[in-house]
Amino acid sequence: MANSAAAVTPRRTEVRPGLGTVSGAAVIGAALAQGIVGLLTSVAYPQLANPASSSFGPSGALLTAMHLVMLAGVAGLVASGAAGKGRFVVLASGITLVGLVAQALAEAALRIDFAAGNTLFGYAVPLMALGFVLLGVAVMRGGAWHGWHRFTPLLCGLYVPVVLIPAFAIAHGPSFPALAVWQLFFLLLGLAMLSEARLPTKPIGGR
Repeated sequence: MANSAAAVTPRRTEVRPGLGTVSGAAVIGAALAQGIVGLLTSVAYPQLANPASSSFGPSGALLTAMHLVMLAGVAGLVASGAAGKGRFVVLASGITLVGLVAQALAEAALRIDFAAGNTLFGYAVPLMALGFVLLGVAVMRGGAWHGWHRFTPLLCGLYVPVVLIPAFAIAHGPSFPALAVWQLFFLLLGLAMLSEARLPTKPIGGR
């Protein structure tokens, strides 16, 4: 009887390891590229962030492309089932993805209308912070990820109010070192996604 009951008990969505591998690689690649640009802007080539510089356009094109790659990677994380299912997950995922879309649009807009791009970033970054915090909670509640991996989405979101916003306030504008360090947390997220994809598949919330 117990075996029969177990056989008909509905199982929640399985984590999809193949999707996690591709998505994790996308997040890692985007984080590395954005981190390098932020580091170069901080220590060697500040003209990358200067609208009057000839390098401002190409750097913006690269960053916009990498924002879109990050968007695809995080969309893959959501689709992989790592956060589970339910209205809370839909809300968390939606806010996160809208924030990432707004980030890409803001980066592109900076090259056309600097003031408009900055205004859009003012909405994009808080949306990303809130979204990743909520998504991080969903991943931790889902129980599909192991060890330190389960904390990485949450850390990507918490970094904004804890470090990024204070750094911007101190710098009276963008803090490129803080932006570069933020990408380290996305790098950890991508590594977590790759690591989880290599582990045996189990049902979310399963035992």
